[in-house]
Parts: sequence; C-alpha cells; structure tokens
Amino acid sequence: MPTGLFSVDAVSVTLITSTLDCRKTVILLILPFFNACTTTPVLQDSLHDPSLQQILAVYRQAVSQVYLDSRQDWHNGWVGNIRVNLGDISDKGLCYHWQQLTYDAIATTVKSLQWDAIGITINYDTLNEHNAVLVFDPEKIAKQNLLTNLVLESAYVLDPWPAGKADVYSLSDWLAMPLLRHKPAELKELHESQALSQSQAGE
Repeated sequence: MPTGLFSVDAVSVTLITSTLDCRKTVILLILPFFNACTTTPVLQDSLHDPSLQQILAVYRQAVSQVYLDSRQDWHNGWVGNIRVNLGDISDKGLCYHWQQLTYDAIATTVKSLQWDAIGITINYDTLNEHNAVLVFDPEKIAKQNLLTNLVLESAYVLDPWPAGKADVYSLSDWLAMPLLRHKPAELKELHESQALSQSQAGE
C-alpha cells in the first residue's frame, strides 16, 4: 500500500475508487489512517536570510488566504486527497494543487530578489509521487548542484500539502521524508498558472 510521507497506524476496510495523489487511478481496498509526518518543519524565525524571509512572508499569506476563498474548498494530506477525488471541481488540495498555488504566490517576489524557484518531485509517476516548490539562492548553489550538494541554508522546500500550513523544510530533510522511495527526486521548471497570468494582464 502506498504510504507517501506518512506511516500506517491502523486500517479500516473500505472500497473506494479514487485518483490517489497525482494522476493515478486506483481501487483502494483499505483506507489507512496516517500519523503526522515525523520530519519537523524548519522554525521559520530561525532563518535569518532577509530575502528568504520576504519569500516566506508571501508564501504564508497565500496559504492562509486560500481558506478564505468561498469558491474553493482546500484540503491537505492523504485524507484530503480522497476528499478531492471524491468531491467536485471546487475541491482542491492534491500535492500539485498546493505546488502551483505556492509557485504562483512567490514567483514575482523570488525574481525580484534574484532568487530562484523550481518544482521538485519525488517518486515521479508512481502512487507515491509527491510535488512541492524548492527555493534557493543561485549565488550560493547552482541549480545543477541542488540534488547532489545539500548545502545547509542554501535551499528550502515549501510544502503545504502534509499539514495544510505554510511549512518549510530543509532540502535534505524533505528528501528523507518518504517511507517508500521508488524513484529519486527530480527538478522541473514551473510556470505561473494561466488563470494568474490572465488576472495580472487585466490589472
């Protein structure tokens, strides 16, 4: 059974047809109840880089505001995935929904501060696929070295999916989170969503 970023605690037998996490349709014979992730997010007050703090302020604001939007219902975690897949178009909260929301929110700020943001995926194209946003200072670490040189305080993962909060992880901690690792982490370029681009064009 896929466990993603969490460990199995207890199970109840259920039959659900659902799209699990990102784009895979499966039949769940067992609905797991999961413990909270054992990896602790970074305490954001301990991050002293002023540019990073500006990025995180925008990130926190974006995550808090989604819950105020009456047009959409945002969920998180594995239980949230099930709600999204059994819900309607107003339900959001799969990992790639959170990834796009995060990137759309921070992209302008990241560019203005001469930082960079890129998508990060682990277990690509499996039932455990998980997506988030990686931010880094290109003056401290080159993009091509991100996954091979895990320099402290040079790259951070913004991942609201597990707890529905604006959590931040060191890259090394985030890479260690999945209990099952079928494929190594990959980086992928992200682009602002079409809806956001149209909104900005109309301003």
